[in-house]
Amino acid sequence: MTESIEERLKEVDRFVYSSMQEQKLPGISLTITKNGETVYSKGHGYRDLEKLVPATENTLYMIGSITKSLTALGVLQLYQKKKLDIYAPIKEFIPSVKLEEEVGKIPINNLLFHSSGFPTLNVAEILIMKMLGKDSSYISISSFEDFIDLINFAVKERVALPGKKYFYWNEGYMILGKIIETVSGVKYEDYIKNNILLPLKMRRSGFYAKSAVEDGDFAVPYYFDEKGERRPVPMPDNPLNYAAGGLITSTVELSMYLKFWLGFDTNEILNEELIREALKPRISTGRESPYGREFYGYGWFITNDFYGKKMVWHSGNVEVFSAFAAFVPEEKVSVAIASNSGKALASQIGIFTLCSVMSLRSDDLPFIRERRIREALKGIYRDYRNYTVVRIYDGADGILNMEYSSDEMHMILPVIISGKKAYTFMNYYKYPLEYELDNKENAVKKLCFERHCFNKVSV
Repeated sequence: MTESIEERLKEVDRFVYSSMQEQKLPGISLTITKNGETVYSKGHGYRDLEKLVPATENTLYMIGSITKSLTALGVLQLYQKKKLDIYAPIKEFIPSVKLEEEVGKIPINNLLFHSSGFPTLNVAEILIMKMLGKDSSYISISSFEDFIDLINFAVKERVALPGKKYFYWNEGYMILGKIIETVSGVKYEDYIKNNILLPLKMRRSGFYAKSAVEDGDFAVPYYFDEKGERRPVPMPDNPLNYAAGGLITSTVELSMYLKFWLGFDTNEILNEELIREALKPRISTGRESPYGREFYGYGWFITNDFYGKKMVWHSGNVEVFSAFAAFVPEEKVSVAIASNSGKALASQIGIFTLCSVMSLRSDDLPFIRERRIREALKGIYRDYRNYTVVRIYDGADGILNMEYSSDEMHMILPVIISGKKAYTFMNYYKYPLEYELDNKENAVKKLCFERHCFNKVSV
């Protein structure tokens, strides 16, 4: 029997609540659209834990690298207006700074899909951690000129010609932000506000932390330190990071933006031909996702086989905020998620939500299956006459461990789950962990490893 949309949305609620508990999230907001209409929009938990103020669907969060799609859109708008050529080298559009030849000749479009040939220089990460009071690198980046100097000094770090290899490069989007400023004659944030946000009625969205705080309904950012202790911190705000990951918005307004990409509100922001160009797979990321090969377009990740359909998506993380935005053009569905914790697995919540709204079996999702197997494996096992005891448990940093104890040996080994299989490593050998899973009880009762078979005696 086919479930109603209401029943499927209850599944989403349950998954969000369990994820918040598991990931220790302060707050999260989620908005879903289908056929251009909002079918779900809600806040969960708290936007301010100290004052116990609930999160709402209108709560403002920083969405990190999802911002890249807006930066790419801004570049394409200027290309459409013939104010720049995306196939021309970047040195033509930022003449005010001196670029080493190997940097200056990179075409704009190679920055759009992360194929500059340079690996990350960690600039975005350094800037974020400085704002959080952590600065082990002592690298000075206080201006765009400092930033360009850092890139010029790193010319020998290049490992490929432009267009030949994918390296996710925040630095490229910082350069694109500067190109937008130079070509348009206004600040990057003002250009995006006037040419994208306001035309899409995203009136509360912007880049200034002070404005978000003054708005009232903003999420207090929470940082988890090395000891796992959570503390509130100021909202990050650095203009150098705006174009790569600085947009502040709500999931309601982010969903308005996604509806533009689904064709419901073009508002003459970009012509249809360039919209199609933006969503074309440009380069393989080299990662094999559970849904086939993964590509990058102009500011978006693209997965071509999400249950037989194309999924366009991006995640964002700035240590104290996490976000995820995705849409499936064929199904006309979108999801927008944001949390005031950098620990949120927002992409998992987003993928689960898409499956629920598209009436797909969420039980088959890799992370759901892995979570089920992981929980079923945990416990204490003993072999014949209790000579050897095995304990499978959650170790540090979420790694599943297997502690093996007998009179002759004691060792702790990692447990890796891949698909429906589990294995471990010992003395440079890979060993399968064979188990019998009772799907009804979601419990493993027998486990075999190397020469042993164990019976579970307790969870």
